[in-house]
Amino acid sequence: MRWKRLALILVVAAAVSVVVAGYFINFVIYGVRDISVEEVVSDPQSFDGVHVQLHGYIVDTSYMFGPKYVLRDFEEGVEIALSGKGRPEKIDFEPYVSFVFDGENYTRIRNINVIVVGYVRYIGPVIDAPSFFLDVEKVEPQKDILETIAIEFLKTTDVPNGGWNGTVEVKEIYDNKLGGKVMVVKYTTANGGHPGFFLEAIEHHIAVITLNMRGEVVSAFCVWGSFHDGKIWDLLNQRWIQQAMMSEQQAIDMGKVFLDDIGCTTGKVLFTGLEEKTPNFYWHDLAGLEKPDVQGLKLCWVIRFEQAFRPGHFFEVWIDAYTGELVGGTQCK
Repeated sequence: MRWKRLALILVVAAAVSVVVAGYFINFVIYGVRDISVEEVVSDPQSFDGVHVQLHGYIVDTSYMFGPKYVLRDFEEGVEIALSGKGRPEKIDFEPYVSFVFDGENYTRIRNINVIVVGYVRYIGPVIDAPSFFLDVEKVEPQKDILETIAIEFLKTTDVPNGGWNGTVEVKEIYDNKLGGKVMVVKYTTANGGHPGFFLEAIEHHIAVITLNMRGEVVSAFCVWGSFHDGKIWDLLNQRWIQQAMMSEQQAIDMGKVFLDDIGCTTGKVLFTGLEEKTPNFYWHDLAGLEKPDVQGLKLCWVIRFEQAFRPGHFFEVWIDAYTGELVGGTQCK
């Protein structure tokens, strides 16, 4: 949803110049057939116009003629040409290239197994070009690759000192506007955590990790539970930093995007204010979203919008002023 991407951009950017917040639903693609490259290659004409999700490695072919990039399944020895030129925003395949082909040999330059989503286009036999290609909408690293990157990074921090079991769960993946990816991961420690954390028997953590185009960690922040008076733990530099409170306008923007995305069209802003609220997850229940692991009183921006199609009625959202998480609200029925 757009509201979660907006939350990531708004909440911590002013303090640490990274994207933090918003995570509830795993990556879901509606109306897309998850098939193999081999299935398409075996009968491309029958897949013409079909919306598909394919898996494999992107290869820079360096061909003089034909496609520059292909998605290859090395186990089956098949590939499909990739094109993203017809999109409003041109797809950049270069960050995901794992192999370079010189006409004889494949040289691996990185190991990024990707998911590629797009439409199969069959154009028929042509000279010096394949008869079909994938019109690409989106390229994503496979989650297991990102999990491995996160795990290897966390091993270099103070996390193993807290009885960590060595596993993570990737909750969300976002595009980084500067190139690379931002991933939101969850991990659990058994006997405490970073300096100053409560020594609970089991402690759940949420970290936001930013990767550059080469898959290297360039920033990482643990944004756990109570936020310790507005501070977050810098995993990369092993220190606490002060987190900025989101502005009123940021809260308004986030609330509007969230409500509009779940079909509650908003009108003008009727009220804004900072109040302490106990999360009731009203909108999560209404929209069938997974609830964040948040408890206790939270300082929230309370934003009340007029219902666009019902003047005199309102939607109200409660947004954690530090984390940017939407933790509750109500509406006039």
